[in-house]
Amino acid sequence: MYPSFCPFRQPFGRFVNNSVHSVGRFVVWIFPEYSSTVAGSCSADAPFQAVFDGLISWRNNRGLEWVMSSTIELKNAVVYDNADTGILSVTAINHQATNLQNVQNTFYNENTDSSIIDSIIVGDTGLSTSPVVAGEDGLTVMWDCGLRVRNITFINFPSSNTQAIFGPIIDGRCTVFCGGWTTRFSQLSFVNVQNRGNFRWVYDAVFIDEDGSLGNVAGSAIIAPDRLWNGSSACPPTPNFVNAITCPLSLGTWIRFAFNQVNLGQNGEVLNVYDTSNHHTVVLNLAKCLTHPKAYQPDLVDTISSTSLVTPSSTPLSSASNNGDWYYGNNTSVFTYIVKNPSTNTIPTDVSIELNVVKCRHPNCQPPAQPGLELPATQRPTPALYWSNDSDWSFATEGYRGSNEVKPVDNTNIYIPRGVWLVVDYPLPRILSLRIDGVLEFEQGINDTLYVDNILINGGQLIVGK
Repeated sequence: MYPSFCPFRQPFGRFVNNSVHSVGRFVVWIFPEYSSTVAGSCSADAPFQAVFDGLISWRNNRGLEWVMSSTIELKNAVVYDNADTGILSVTAINHQATNLQNVQNTFYNENTDSSIIDSIIVGDTGLSTSPVVAGEDGLTVMWDCGLRVRNITFINFPSSNTQAIFGPIIDGRCTVFCGGWTTRFSQLSFVNVQNRGNFRWVYDAVFIDEDGSLGNVAGSAIIAPDRLWNGSSACPPTPNFVNAITCPLSLGTWIRFAFNQVNLGQNGEVLNVYDTSNHHTVVLNLAKCLTHPKAYQPDLVDTISSTSLVTPSSTPLSSASNNGDWYYGNNTSVFTYIVKNPSTNTIPTDVSIELNVVKCRHPNCQPPAQPGLELPATQRPTPALYWSNDSDWSFATEGYRGSNEVKPVDNTNIYIPRGVWLVVDYPLPRILSLRIDGVLEFEQGINDTLYVDNILINGGQLIVGK
């Protein structure tokens, strides 16, 4: 009726000092795809922060939850005695985003993007007649970029069967082995909390501890052990966490990447990842993923930017290389391509790369001409190879006589490969089978007899006389 009216784009009004208890599954549910914008039109793409201020929630299954909705801020909230989870931020970016760069520019800024700040999350106040053990966690952090968590106090999560901070699952989209996004934390407090966090699998999430209030190391990344870093003394186990290690950010920037439409065989083979020290980890091939469904050594390499061919680097790449630089090592068969966020850019950025890799069967990716389409040779090349010279038989392949640079003897098989011009200037042995892909020419002015059981001329030539 109103095709130009899009409720999910409307700028958010006011939500202040609301209290909700004992209502069942959700207290506040933001779903689906609500992305508040400044203009509010269907084509609007400038984000407008939706602020939920002063929520009090108790004795529900879940407190506030948002799914596929961006630029949400929850502040000054108090949630307690909720059966499943206190606060859930599941996903942010959705397929209706018209300008992702506008959203990316707000990432991790609590004044413009998604954030949970200045709040208290209590697992069990002790006021109920029986203990309250959160079925999931106190705070679920989203499978997306941009979330900042600041000045949150977690109280009374004493059970080993729950945790203060956890990752989501999304029924119908992904329930296992997804994740990998970064959440930033600061100014956290934990009172009577056994497990601050729990990583369910490798690359479940990356938690950036800015001030040490999450894992006791300021300026660090907390991740699940991945067999690449957990063997390093730089990344010790994280205290008060389940299945976690802490790595200093000085090691470098953490990058999440996903493969799309990779041909890994009909059985969905795993992706094996190695580092320069030969440490090894495995990434599974999943039918259901968040970035791409059914997702995860070259010979000659070219890269194209816009419509022009990008010249490869003459030396191996380094941190000083620029975005889009590439290098191929002929000896190692390793292709290296640089994806680089400028040092002046303080926010993460998404980079889509379309990589087409062709494994060539023939040298230099040049297939040989079809033998039947070539014109016959008319002139002997200089220099040619001669039957009488043992050293000229270096072309002979294993399984045929003439190998090891010794001319053939009686009752053997002989193969003249493509590209070889061999001149008969010596008495021939008795031959069982003779295959000619190249050229076999009898020298002028000699008397010789060819005794052979089988001859196969496979695109080659047998030249006798003029």
